Amino acid sequence: MGRGLFNGGGFRDGRTVGGVWHAEAMTPLPKIGRPATQALALVGYTQLEQLNGVSEKDLLALHGVGPKAIRILRESLAEHGLAFRP
Repeated sequence: MGRGLFNGGGFRDGRTVGGVWHAEAMTPLPKIGRPATQALALVGYTQLEQLNGVSEKDLLALHGVGPKAIRILRESLAEHGLAFRP
């Protein structure tokens, strides 16, 4: 899948802003539906900031994540000054 979803050992690590975990600065995922939320959580994404720099293509490859979830996530990322990988 390339850079993004998985590291060599399994799930994506918890790096966020500048590679530093900032629990108090984390934003919960927006309401994107249970299947998409569960799919993201299964691979370690539970906070919006964790999706910064992740590719839409990688997320769409997850069962349960569709175009509507991606649109909502993209809009929410933009509201927080974040974005998917181009």
